[in-house]
Parts: sequence; structure tokens; C-alpha cells
Amino acid sequence: SRTDKGVSAARMVVSLKMLQEDDTIEKVNNVLPSDIRLQHIVRVTKNFNCQSQADARTYLYLTPTFAFSPVTEVINEGWRCGPDTITDVNNVFKHYLGVHYYHNYTSGKLPMEPSSQRYIMEFEAGQPFERQGMEWSVVRVKGQSFMLHQIRKMVGLGISIVRGHTSLK
Repeated sequence: SRTDKGVSAARMVVSLKMLQEDDTIEKVNNVLPSDIRLQHIVRVTKNFNCQSQADARTYLYLTPTFAFSPVTEVINEGWRCGPDTITDVNNVFKHYLGVHYYHNYTSGKLPMEPSSQRYIMEFEAGQPFERQGMEWSVVRVKGQSFMLHQIRKMVGLGISIVRGHTSLK
């Protein structure tokens, strides 16, 4: 598998042919570095390809909530979401749901080009939580497939709308 430059993956799917025994997971984990673990094994058909036959991909982005602060406010790490902030963010993100052309969220695609059409199943910011004196939210994006830079540009535009830099129109 692969990720874009500067992106890390917490979990990967690997497809391989191997003999499976009762203690396969334990045997494999014994030879892996301690920060890499085999979690689960699923038996699939002979011609299964995890890259081309995935039904969806899910990405999680950890975001400091001050990214959602109004552009008119002076903020610092002590800024906290108001009671409706996450609802407002999700009201913006819900406009991405469904099948749309995303030619303007990547490079080299023309308007209405069939290859720029994507299906987004989920797009939401989770409830805020605090860690080490800062408030955070996890933005979850699930879709069939994504183009280069698409998610980052979608999140960026959503934050710009929430902050008041631009509007939904």
C-alpha cells in the first residue's frame, strides 16, 4: 500500500498467499518489530486484490479545534469550541456527501470529467476532547476512492467556510 507524502497510516491491509495455522498471528508477530503488529487474518478468494477491490477507504484527521474558530477572534491554544461549533462544522461537511465531481479538489482534471466523480459516504468532525491542554476533534472521511490532495482540500475549504473566510455559495 502507499500514502501521500507527509501522511502516515495507523493501519494497513496486506494481501498475500500463505499457509494458515492456528497460531499464525502469534508466529508472525514474533518476527515483526514491536511497533508493527498483525491484528487479524481473513481468508479470501484466490484472485482477491485488496487495492483494487476495496469497497471504501476511511481517513481520520486529528485537528485542533481552534482551526474552527471565527476569523474575527484572536485565538490561542486555550480556545474551546462553543456549544454549536461541531454542529456548524458538520453542517458544512455534509455538503460533500454523495456523488459529486471533485475536479477542483485535485490537479489536472476538467469539469464534468468522469474520472473526477467520487462517492463520499461519511464526512464529519467528532466531538471535541482535551489532551495536554489543547482541544482536538477527529475528522472522519469515508469514500469509495479519493484523488491526490482531495481530502486535504475538502477539509481546508470546509474550515475556511466555518471560520468565515468564504461562504457555502
